[in-house]
Formats: sequence, C-alpha cells, structure tokens
Amino acid sequence: MQLHSLARAVGQITFPEFSGVHVYMARNLAGHPLQGVPATYEALINQMLADAGIPEHTGFYVTIDEQHLKKDAKLRRGGVHIDGNYLFPQSASSWGSSGGWLNGVPGRMLTAEQQDLQYHSEMGGVIMASTFVACEAFIGTVNGMAGQGGDCEHLRDQLNQLERFWLQENVVYLGNSTFIHEGHIVSKDTPRQLVRLTLDTTYKYQ
Repeated sequence: MQLHSLARAVGQITFPEFSGVHVYMARNLAGHPLQGVPATYEALINQMLADAGIPEHTGFYVTIDEQHLKKDAKLRRGGVHIDGNYLFPQSASSWGSSGGWLNGVPGRMLTAEQQDLQYHSEMGGVIMASTFVACEAFIGTVNGMAGQGGDCEHLRDQLNQLERFWLQENVVYLGNSTFIHEGHIVSKDTPRQLVRLTLDTTYKYQ
C-alpha cells in the first residue's frame, strides 16, 4: 500500500494578540456561526476556510494552541507523523484530553476498521497556520502506511525522495488527512500561536 502526502499554501492571515488561548477540537460547520471559539479568532478561522475553498456545511474541528515556548523545547507533537481524521467527537471535552485522538505515539489502540478511517483514508483533511516556523512538510508518495497514532517514523528512510518545505509563519496551509509533517526543536523563546482546523470525513482534498 502507498501513502499520498499532499499540502499547499492557500493564503495568509494575521493572528490576534497573544492571550494564552487553548481550544481543543471544537465542532463547527463551515458557513455557520462558530461555536466554542474566542471572538478574536472568528474572522481568522472564517478566512482560513475561505482561503482553502471549503464548501458550506462541511464539518470541522477547531484547535487553537497559544504557548510561550522555550528555546530547544519540543513542539506539542514531534516526530514524523500524520494527524489523520478525528473519529471521537463525543470524547473531546477539554484541553489536554485527547478525546481518543492522541497527539503523540503510540496512540490509541484502534480496530482495523477505525485505523483505516482515521489514518488510511482519502477523505478528510487539515487547514493549519502558525506564527512560528518549526514544522517541516513532506509532499509525495511513500510505500507503506501510517502506524498507530499516525506515526510515520518507520517511513523516514523514504522522505529524502519527497518534496519538502518548512511551514512559514502566518501562511495558511491545506493538507489531506495523510499529510506527512514533523515538528522540530524550537530555535528561540517565542509566544507561538497555532490554529488547526481538522476537516471531517465528508471532505476530500482537491
């Protein structure tokens, strides 16, 4: 089997003033009033959806992570991985709870059917943007599939064959649900802001 990693820049945004906001997987629909999102982020999120061309009524989950990162610290998730799809909305009640969608490895134990939908599906996708450069993208096709928790370390020896680039600050990126990326060590102290919109499995990257 093969894993196809796709992503591209679709726009630029301006983040609101840093305030230490944390939102974890707040369920919303494109084109509808936003729920569970700070008012300061509403225009930014709607712009990200518009820049990515997301159809009205598409379901998505909002994560906002504002942190004071220290030099040489690791990002919230390091290592080569994919985020995959989100299958457990009923469990996502608070920041810091994975809701069954773990941000590290080895990740939640899934049935074969759940693993296929969460990490091996052509459906779903992600829109992301950050104020700090610390994440590297890999674009192309590798032989093999993501493992438990979306881990792709076992595919690292193939990454040199892929196009690669760093996600730039204040740039909006649209990726498929099997978009391979890697968080790196932080190069300096910084108040980093990250927004990730996880698109549900009714969406297909194009």
